[in-house]
Amino acid sequence: MQTTELWIKKEDSSVRKKLLDYNLSQVTDELTDHVDTIEITITNDNDVLVAGITASIYWKQMHIDFLWVDESLRGQNKGSELLAKAEDIARQYNCRYIQLETFSFQAPDFYKKRGYTVFGILEDSPCDGAKQYFLKKILN
Repeated sequence: MQTTELWIKKEDSSVRKKLLDYNLSQVTDELTDHVDTIEITITNDNDVLVAGITASIYWKQMHIDFLWVDESLRGQNKGSELLAKAEDIARQYNCRYIQLETFSFQAPDFYKKRGYTVFGILEDSPCDGAKQYFLKKILN
């Protein structure tokens, strides 16, 4: 028996494919293994990236993968603007909810103020004393 380590693109994973095949056999026909990924960015006058958000849409849900705002723009509602645009897209895709993760040293309060609720917390993640928050927002 041999163990192999292989760096692959997510969509090329044999293990992922097997699990998705099983999952799809257990749910309604309207769900597929298709994933749409959106990236919304803000650039300055010099075309330099100063803020952005990426999200994945699948199975009637959106997962916010990353939200970043340059320190020079924090407090100017750029994060809120990006999140609102992502939420609009989620509604266009008829997503039921949005989920995301954030660390205690990042922005849990930012998301809570925008209607996200905590459904899980990992202590000492990613390091001692920090917390990893799992949040969701139900869409109407």
